Amino acid sequence: MFRIMRILFVVPPFLEEGLEMEAKESIGIGYLASVLRGRGFEVDLLDADLLQLKAEEAVQRICTKKYELIGFSLLEGTIESAVKILKGLRRRGVTSHIVLGGYFSTLVTEELLSELPEVDSIIRGEGEYTLLRLAQRLLEGKDWKDLEGIAYREGDHVTISPNRDPFDLDEIPLPSRDLLPEVLKRGGVAGL
Repeated sequence: MFRIMRILFVVPPFLEEGLEMEAKESIGIGYLASVLRGRGFEVDLLDADLLQLKAEEAVQRICTKKYELIGFSLLEGTIESAVKILKGLRRRGVTSHIVLGGYFSTLVTEELLSELPEVDSIIRGEGEYTLLRLAQRLLEGKDWKDLEGIAYREGDHVTISPNRDPFDLDEIPLPSRDLLPEVLKRGGVAGL
């Protein structure tokens, strides 16, 4: 039987009071979504920062649908709110595979996996094809721990696989730009 995997990308909010941020569209998430959609995956985005959601509000929105894979794009300034969202999801019984990605996650992989039992894996470096392979393996019910460019924790031990070889950027489809209706309402204008 054919089934479609639902994937959600989450951009956690910056928590600093009074910090006014221009609406930003994540071009990286656009590329990830484009690669996944090209292989038949259903992709949604919750940009809690742009929507100015508090962590608990983000948890409530995420829990309105069932996702098999939830990916968080982390920045140093969003880690505090991301942790609140992660803990809130697991407290509510969300069993989705949770993966972290982005530059910050790559820099502090071991620390994140050691301190956040809510996280199943981290994609290191360029994530387009590693995330695609992870999603395919999860959909097929196959082991994913041998993938290049991925890190995970088993018990107290963190395993970091070798990084993927660089790939030709011309191989990647153009980024999906329809994931952020809030930006489209403004005429499609946002910082990247």
